[in-house]
Amino acid sequence: MQDVEDIPQDVEQDWDRAENRVESGFDCAVQDVEDAREDVGGWVGDKVGDVERFGDGIEGAYDEGRDEGKGDDW
Repeated sequence: MQDVEDIPQDVEQDWDRAENRVESGFDCAVQDVEDAREDVGGWVGDKVGDVERFGDGIEGAYDEGRDEGKGDDW
């Protein structure tokens, strides 16, 4: 009999939990949108840095590769 009497309270608690999850999800989505510009800017900065680092130390790489390709005969 107690289980039947607890139904309204259980439903209310389940509803409150669901409502909190929806609100939390909405808050996280809003925060993600607010952070998007900074996140994208950071990602672009990382990629620019990767490209710049890729260019470091490649001076003479063509000549070295050409000479290596010719092997010991050169």
